[in-house]
Amino acid sequence: MPSSHNFALTGDDHDGSLLCHHDGLNQQVDWASKKGNYLGKMGDAIEAIMTDDKRYDRTSQDSVPLQQADDVIKRYKPVGKKIKFWLIGNHELKLHRFGDLGKYMADGIDCPYGTYTSVVEVSDKYGPMYRIFASHGFGMIKSNAKDAEQQQGNMKAALKMKLREKRGDCVVQAMGHCFSDDTELLTSRGWKFWNEILEDEIVLTINPETNLSEWQKITGKYVYTNKYDEMIEASTKVANFKVTPDHRIIYYNSGNGAKKMKEMKARDLERLSRVMIPVAAKSSNTEYPLDDDMIQLIGWLISEGHFRPNGTISLFQNWGVKERISSVLDKLGIEYSTYQRRYKGRKFNDPRTGKEYETKDDCACFYMGKDESRFILPFISEKQIPRYAFKFSDRQFMVLLTALVDGDGHRNGESSWQYYSKDRSLLDAIQALCVSHGHSALLRQHAVCRNQEYLTINLNHERTAITNKGKAKPDGSVKRVPATTTVWCVSVPNGTLMVRRNGTPAFLGNTHKLIIVPPSGKLYLYTDENGKTKQGYLSSGDSTAQYIDPDQRWYVNTGSFLKLYNDDLDVSGYAEVKGFDPVNLGFPIIKVRDRKVVSIDPVIL
Repeated sequence: MPSSHNFALTGDDHDGSLLCHHDGLNQQVDWASKKGNYLGKMGDAIEAIMTDDKRYDRTSQDSVPLQQADDVIKRYKPVGKKIKFWLIGNHELKLHRFGDLGKYMADGIDCPYGTYTSVVEVSDKYGPMYRIFASHGFGMIKSNAKDAEQQQGNMKAALKMKLREKRGDCVVQAMGHCFSDDTELLTSRGWKFWNEILEDEIVLTINPETNLSEWQKITGKYVYTNKYDEMIEASTKVANFKVTPDHRIIYYNSGNGAKKMKEMKARDLERLSRVMIPVAAKSSNTEYPLDDDMIQLIGWLISEGHFRPNGTISLFQNWGVKERISSVLDKLGIEYSTYQRRYKGRKFNDPRTGKEYETKDDCACFYMGKDESRFILPFISEKQIPRYAFKFSDRQFMVLLTALVDGDGHRNGESSWQYYSKDRSLLDAIQALCVSHGHSALLRQHAVCRNQEYLTINLNHERTAITNKGKAKPDGSVKRVPATTTVWCVSVPNGTLMVRRNGTPAFLGNTHKLIIVPPSGKLYLYTDENGKTKQGYLSSGDSTAQYIDPDQRWYVNTGSFLKLYNDDLDVSGYAEVKGFDPVNLGFPIIKVRDRKVVSIDPVIL
């Protein structure tokens, strides 16, 4: 685009509606035909009401969706080259089982199709100038109150909440794609349900560019009650999540080993036969300053150690590993005494299998007195994962995991290990470590012994396949189910989250932030100390500049091309503007002069 231009983000034409403002749409086309003016279409170009809809008037000449789409193509075709992106809205999306009407219109007009959500980078001959996060979004301003005055009050309050300013520099609105209320989020404090998540929580994410795990601070928390009727549930042995239909699902191409991460809506899982979901990610951590021998000792002590109140420590292991533990303690310079317990030949009932077995080895008991234990206690003083273990490199974590499993676990070959414990908090922490170091880990409860839980750890297993249909599940592993009363999500800068449902973790997408620019605001570009171009935001109501992070240079249309009508005109489905002057909502025109965004002006046609 030229270095100086006007870029209007328009949408909600609702062509085919009784209230569609065709004169306004023609003015919009007229405006786009002028030099330096461009359009970005934000969705809901057509009303998309079918003949079996209760709102369809059979006595009128209302057009059906395909006719509406053809009318849209005819209207916008003359300015097709001036339309830089075309999105689909929820009205067209509900007919997706018929076909992609958004793409049909974009192809007919000969303009780029951006699906439901896109990031648009605007460039001139010198390079990028600014970016736009464009999404149609969901939500209406409405009220179910029977009293007219109360209804208007409720609607005004809802509008105020949608457009409430944050820090005086922007307005934040959450998109409606969320998790079920039985989904947990992996935070720096452990796995937490939605009502336990704090506003400044640090959570585990996966970097879409590097495919490595990283911890990020959330930028917002969103909770909705009774907002959805149904959700999408994926349920297999290695994948389990329940999200709203438009929740972002991140995935890899199946079968080709591709590392490039992609994303889709949860509803799209229903039509795909196989998709690879990330369930773990390797870490970018460098080596933590701790000797491998101490890491091994920590693992053994967590599994089979005993910390006495008097400051002494005991460690119990099979006699066959006595030399390994002795070697570690000797290298660390820790004095100890040992004795042998006669366990060989004893019969026990294994709670893990419910079967009787005979011990094949005696027990080696290591004892460290107060003086010797003081070298260990600064590193570990209880049978729990120390916090600094989350700073281990991938290699150091394997040292710890090997000692843990050798202490109280089982190896099924080199790729599948199990770790057993009655301590749920310990299992939670080990699972969190596993998924942040590239190993999937499923938390399961043994059917024989209900108080015995265990982790199944798959080494170097960073993704899992969701197979929608097959012999094991002919009805599909992905299905629509009733929604939970409460749904929730949080926002993070890179757009991903590690969550867990029914003991099964996965990386999924998160709720994005949408920034709606107020009329009084001004945006501009500046160059930071590293020579990078960034976008700043200055509110006329604030004497100091507020800056928007480069990854959050987003705008969203809030207007609608609907005719004004009186309060006494009852037209179902249009409560979003009932009682309000659409001029107050408008849509933004981004004004760019000499490569700089100089203003964002609201306009209604």
